[in-house]
Parts: sequence; C-alpha cells; structure tokens
Amino acid sequence: MQQKEFVSEQPVYQQNRFSTGAGYASQTQRFFNYLIDSLIFYGVMYGTTTILLIVFYLTVGGPGESSFQIVLILVSYIFYILFYTFCEGASRGKSVGKLITRTKVVREDESEITWKDAFTRSLCRIVPFEPFSAFGGFPWHDQWSHTKVICINK
Repeated sequence: MQQKEFVSEQPVYQQNRFSTGAGYASQTQRFFNYLIDSLIFYGVMYGTTTILLIVFYLTVGGPGESSFQIVLILVSYIFYILFYTFCEGASRGKSVGKLITRTKVVREDESEITWKDAFTRSLCRIVPFEPFSAFGGFPWHDQWSHTKVICINK
C-alpha cells in the first residue's frame, strides 16, 4: 500500500506557515514596505521629472502642450515598472523597504524570485485600485505573480 503525501487544498496565499517555518509578513510590515519604497520611488521620480522638464523646456520651448503630459505619464509608468523590477530582481526579492522590515519576496514554492517574477509583480502594480487589494490580506500582485512576502530571520 502506497502512502500518499498530504497536499493542502488551500491556495498558497491562504496558508499561514511554510516548510521553512517562515510566516507571512504582517500587513503592518507590508504597509511600511509600500511607504518606504514609495518615498524612494517618488524622490527619484521627482528628480527625473525635473530633469525632463528642463530638457523639454530647452528643446521644445515649454511644457504647456498636452503631448508633454502624455509623455510624462508614460515615462512615469515605465519608470515605476523598471524601478520595482530592478529593486526586487537585483536583490533577490528585497527592496529597500523589505530590507528595513526584514521581509522578502519568494515564489509560492519558497524559491527565490526570478527577474520574470519581479517584472510580473511590477506590471501588476499598475492595475487601477491594486493597492486596495492589500486590505483583503493578499494583494493582487502576489496572487497574479504566484509570489508571497515572508519574514526573514537573518
């Protein structure tokens, strides 16, 4: 008689503990991750926007045209995706906020995230109302990219 392994019927984002013993990051930790990373992003974006405004003003003659606003919005979305992809991809799942709160992004099987996972998470973040999905406990960018944020002990 063969023994069957127990496989949880629950999706991974509804489980509390994992094989490594690590637990999910709390909503408070995740909020601080978001706050710290957002402050850094907007600081860098403010500097980049200032440079773009100066360059646009010197070359075209002023940012009064609506085409500049469209370009600025597209650049900000692209920069947002690249910023989070680079932060999480280069540091194996640890943005500056996650370093401070001692958390980390991992795949559902608890392996390290790949650049593709980091890009998918970043792309999901630009969906309208996505930040509000965190009030349900598991943001869409975790569910859709099959990742999770866990506490680290190091």
